[in-house]
Amino acid sequence: MLPDAGKVLTTVSGAQTLAGHAVAIGLDDWQSTIFEAEGKPTITVTATPCRHGPPLSRPITGDVIGFSLEWEGQPGSLWITGDTVLYPGVLEVAGRIDVDTAIVHLGGVRFPVSGPLRYTMTAADAVRLCDRVGPRNIVPIHFEGWKHFRQGREEIEAEFSKAPLSFRERVRWLEPGVPVEFGRSEQDPQTSSRRKQLVRWVFTRPVASIRANMLVGPTNLKPRRRSSAANSADSSELVGTSA
Repeated sequence: MLPDAGKVLTTVSGAQTLAGHAVAIGLDDWQSTIFEAEGKPTITVTATPCRHGPPLSRPITGDVIGFSLEWEGQPGSLWITGDTVLYPGVLEVAGRIDVDTAIVHLGGVRFPVSGPLRYTMTAADAVRLCDRVGPRNIVPIHFEGWKHFRQGREEIEAEFSKAPLSFRERVRWLEPGVPVEFGRSEQDPQTSSRRKQLVRWVFTRPVASIRANMLVGPTNLKPRRRSSAANSADSSELVGTSA
């Protein structure tokens, strides 16, 4: 799949690994990249911190990032947390990004060889994270299809049922392949009375990539913090991978 993509957004180490196989752009934590296309909204993609396991696990699990997508006319960012545990780095998002919709990777991943150690968030972690970040829509993903998931939808829903009503009302469960539109009420004082802002996503199994051409189509990549002529080119598709 990756060699067929116009551009691949990944970590710096991931881009080095993919060199020669795909046009990969590596991002560090909080580095932003701008995508532009004629007749389409400009999208700013910002890498957000992740840690795919307990402290000191990075040499084994590798580098990981999440992605925040922002474009004009939206009430806030679309944030994909990436595969991460709950730790201070991911909580930095609360103070740096206004999140409208959070795509939250769950599953409470554990492996027999490492016992009780977790490699992704649990449902309880998601409640704590969203309480801090304050997204207006919460989309749980990354909890089915692999044996290392320790919390499936049933366990997640059971944990969410203990959360405050203000949290439960924001949870949006998606079905693979079914388009969903998230809109804010016209009565919402933070929403323009002239139009409702919508986010439309189609999820497929496995949830391993984000195809940004659903939003912007052919793109022109412009790194925001690191200038490089090699990183500026037309692209028919952007694929984001967190590892």
